[in-house]
Amino acid sequence: MHVGEDQNKVRNIVRAQTQEFRNLYLPVFKELEEYVLVDQYKGMGEQDTSPPARLYHLSMLPKTLQFKLIKEFNKDRSNRDLEDVLHAAAHDSDSADVIVQGIRDIVKIPSLTQSIKGILTAGVIKSIKYSWSKLNKMWKSLQR
Repeated sequence: MHVGEDQNKVRNIVRAQTQEFRNLYLPVFKELEEYVLVDQYKGMGEQDTSPPARLYHLSMLPKTLQFKLIKEFNKDRSNRDLEDVLHAAAHDSDSADVIVQGIRDIVKIPSLTQSIKGILTAGVIKSIKYSWSKLNKMWKSLQR
């Protein structure tokens, strides 16, 4: 969502469907009410960022991301298990960087593969025209 995308794309989608998003995520927020306070009337929320809340969220991560945390927290050749790592990460604000990078790593290859498939399927000329129109759209969104 960096190059060739309207920089307001997500905002535009959400604003046009605010009520649908509220209905979709209401059950999730109810499940997380111990960790997230949502004011439905203002459309605002506040997340508990205390170590116990962070530990809960870290424990809910996919195993792939948890293993990335284990690898990062054991770089010093210590042998911490998952439970020890999650407790340490819950108290370390830099652990968010490891998770963000882990998500980027997960998405990178499929995204690249999809782009290559698009070029091969549509052809080079069509792909260039499409990319050009996307870049123009992005440029216009930056001008607003």
